[in-house]
Amino acid sequence: MSRIPRALRNDLQDDGLGQSQFVETRKIQPTSGSTGGGSQGQIRFILPKQGILDKDSYISFQITAPPGTTNHRLPVAAGAYSVLDVATLYCGGYQIQQTRGLGHLLTMKQYYRTPHDRDKKQSIRNGCFLAQMIDTDAAGGTTGKWSVDTTQPWADQVATDITISSVGYFITDTAADAGFGPGLFVSPEWRIYLADLFPLLYNENLPLGLLNDEISIVIDLGPDNCRGERTITLGGINWVNADPNSLVVNCELNVDLIFYDDPIGQPTTMDEMRTFFESGERLVFTDNAFIQSTQPAAAGPGVITNNVLLGLDHQVVRHILMATPILNIYGGGANNAAGNALLGQYCSKGSHLQNTLQININNQPVFPNELDSDNKIFNQLSQVFPTPFKVNSAMSSQVGQVNAAGAPVASQVRISNKQFDLLAQTLLTGEAHYYGVNLSKTHQNVLNAGTSIGRQPVELVFGDTKVAADLAGRQLLIWANCERLLSIVKGKISVSGS
Repeated sequence: MSRIPRALRNDLQDDGLGQSQFVETRKIQPTSGSTGGGSQGQIRFILPKQGILDKDSYISFQITAPPGTTNHRLPVAAGAYSVLDVATLYCGGYQIQQTRGLGHLLTMKQYYRTPHDRDKKQSIRNGCFLAQMIDTDAAGGTTGKWSVDTTQPWADQVATDITISSVGYFITDTAADAGFGPGLFVSPEWRIYLADLFPLLYNENLPLGLLNDEISIVIDLGPDNCRGERTITLGGINWVNADPNSLVVNCELNVDLIFYDDPIGQPTTMDEMRTFFESGERLVFTDNAFIQSTQPAAAGPGVITNNVLLGLDHQVVRHILMATPILNIYGGGANNAAGNALLGQYCSKGSHLQNTLQININNQPVFPNELDSDNKIFNQLSQVFPTPFKVNSAMSSQVGQVNAAGAPVASQVRISNKQFDLLAQTLLTGEAHYYGVNLSKTHQNVLNAGTSIGRQPVELVFGDTKVAADLAGRQLLIWANCERLLSIVKGKISVSGS
């Protein structure tokens, strides 16, 4: 049985004793030290030193586009996640946790959600539009293909084009959105939950009332220098460098603070938690170490082998995730060709043939034989979390949908040729080909649930098979999920294992 006080745990069912608990919600504005919501801006919040921070607290904001701009439309899979880059949790001047590469990581994790949660909830919370259904081609001749679900309340079908401009979720620069703000075209309010930003808060609540120093949250926003970093464009419209950047506005932190109405004459809930920590007990949580590498463009067809040293010495690693979006293109008119026209940078492009993956830990391979096919890679990715990776085969693999030269095979392409906001839906083919390696003994949040790393660096070996139709370079974005221990002694917080 866990020794962690009930007030700190998020994995319990209601026991009927909630009559002594009450929740107070506060809206906290960014501090004066914030640099704003523009390209690479920073937003900071300071939390009160009271109560227990509930994991359902969230940051809300809107995105604006000045009138007349053409390059402010959220990527389909990422939605509002595209503006996020780094989230850091501080206690006083001490860094407790930091998550980097947020836009890519949170977009990847969207596919672990159930289709209902992803399409009914996330589309409203952060503008993620991935609802799909079995449909036909535009001409109605080929059945059994994936297409955007036109039964969704945000989708309207006009001839063969599916648009969501009428409700303003996806577009922030048309007259349809003028009602959201005076003088500017403003998106709806988006929500980003703190538990998604900080794994610490996913399993345990944070007792703010026990700490001597204030907890602060710093959000570093991503750049907006080329198509796909934050925004994309409507089909047929070029991304214009001269347009003003999109802006994050009306940002605030909505905090739920838990308090207990403890009986007089009995130890309070806060006293029980203080005793728990003072006795030497610690909370187990996880943190994401972020490693970024690049694969240059290929000179011609063939296999490019990437050997990436992850370090991670003396860490306990539960899993490794990787995304391989196209390298950013900067400068001149090339900005209009960066990323995927529908997904922006927030995708992971699969090979037209087969890629390979191997992990070496302590000089020993994790797999007896490297993962050398898309189905093996997908199977391993589905073991990272208790729930499988939920994406259709058309988006997770290009194998069988294109020929050896990289050209689509009309009879085998599994995504409808209908359009999505004037862009071909076939642009989604093979763009959710992510990589993951499960290194956990159990999915329970217990100490030493992962694999212990020695002094030798962890080596990730990734083989990317290039064809003439796709020689572009790749970003290799890697997250290693590592165990940490948190203790609070005499009001001072400390984290081990970092």
